[in-house]
Amino acid sequence: MAALLHDCSHGPFSHTSEDIYSSFEEMQECIRPLKPFEGSSASEVLAHFILTSGPFKNFLEKIKETIPLNLEPGWLSDIILGKRPDLLNAHYTDIINGPFDADKLDYIFRDGHYSGLPLGVDLDRLWFATEVHVIHPKDLRGVTQSMRRLVMARAGINSLEQIVSARMNLTSSLYHHHKVRSCDCMLKGVFLYCIENGVPLCGRKIQDASDFLYLTDVGLLGEAERNPDKSVAEMMSNITNRRLFKRAVVISMNSFLRPGVDEEEEAEKQKHSLVHSLALASLQEHRSTAEEIWQQAGKPGRKEEVWLDFPKEPKLSDLARTFVNVGRPDAPDFRTLGDFVPLEQWGKQYVLQKWRGHVFCKPDHVEKISRSALDVLSKKFGIQFNRYARTLCNLDPIN
Repeated sequence: MAALLHDCSHGPFSHTSEDIYSSFEEMQECIRPLKPFEGSSASEVLAHFILTSGPFKNFLEKIKETIPLNLEPGWLSDIILGKRPDLLNAHYTDIINGPFDADKLDYIFRDGHYSGLPLGVDLDRLWFATEVHVIHPKDLRGVTQSMRRLVMARAGINSLEQIVSARMNLTSSLYHHHKVRSCDCMLKGVFLYCIENGVPLCGRKIQDASDFLYLTDVGLLGEAERNPDKSVAEMMSNITNRRLFKRAVVISMNSFLRPGVDEEEEAEKQKHSLVHSLALASLQEHRSTAEEIWQQAGKPGRKEEVWLDFPKEPKLSDLARTFVNVGRPDAPDFRTLGDFVPLEQWGKQYVLQKWRGHVFCKPDHVEKISRSALDVLSKKFGIQFNRYARTLCNLDPIN
C-alpha cells in the first residue's frame, strides 16, 4: 500500500513542479531546518497530508471492509516520509524510502531504457545478496538504536557499485543534460508567470502547493492551444514545439577562477564551495539574480524567460550508509558501503569534471543576456570567468 501511494502527491512533470511549490512559504514552514518535516521532500510532505486527511481515512476504511489490512494512515505516511516508527520493522522503510529502495531501482532502469542508455546492473545478484538483520549499537559505530534493517551481503557490493555508477551516468547524460534542464526552466517560467499574474492553468489559479495536485502533464501541454493568456500560450507552445532556451553562460569548475587564490588545491576547494552554495541557493535567490541580469541586459523578452539553473550535486551519502554484512548470515559482521566504495571521491570528481550550471534564455536574446550575466555573476560572487563560459555555449569569447 505504501509503495502504491508513495508518489500520490506528485504534481505535473513530477520534480519540475515540486521545485516551484517547495519554495512556497507554507511548504518551507514544514521542510526547512528545525521544522516538523526537516529532511523530507515537499512531495513527501504533501503525501503525508493526503494520507492523514479525512477523505483518505474513509477510503482506507472502505478497503478494510473487503481486505483485512491492519494499516493506519499515520504508519503509511511515516514509511513514505522515510521515518521508522517501528524499529523492529524498520526494513519496511528501507524498501520504500532507503538507499536502494524499490523506487530508485525502478526509475534507474526505466530512465535508462527510454533514454537509450545501456545500464549494466546485476539485479539478480542484488536480490540474492539482500538480507534482513537487527543491528545493535554495539555492532557498528554511529548506530544509536537497535533496529531491523535491509543489509547487503558482501556478495552484493559489486551490484551496489553498479547502481552508483548507473546513477552517475544518468545524472551526467540525462538529468543534468542542458536540454533537459532548459525544458525544466521553461516550464518553471510558465508556473511563475501564472502565479505572479493570477493566470489560471487548466482552469485553476495556483495559490498554494495543493493546487498542483489538480494539474496534469497532458492538461498543461494543452494550454499551448487553449489558454486565453497569449503569454502562457506562447510559452507552452515553445515547449511543445521544442523551441528551447539556449545557453548564455556555462558555469563549471573549468569556466571560472577565484581571484587572489594562487594555490591550485586551495583554488579548487574555494570553487567547489561556490558550486555547492550555488546549488543549494533558494529559488527566490536565483530568480532575484536572474531578474537583475534581465534588467541590466535591457529587459529583452519576459523576465520569466531568463533562468539561472544550478543542479544539485549527486546525492551519494545515502548509499554510503548502506549496511554491509561481511560475515555469515548467522554470524553477521557489519560495515557500511562507504568502507568499500570511494563514494565521497566519486562525488567530488563529478563536480570537478562534469557538473555544469547555466544561464538560459530565449535564442534571440543570448548575446545580450550572456554579457549581462557574466558581469552580474562576476560582481555578485567574486569570480572571474574564462573563455569556456561562452565557448561551451557555442559563443565567441569576449576579448
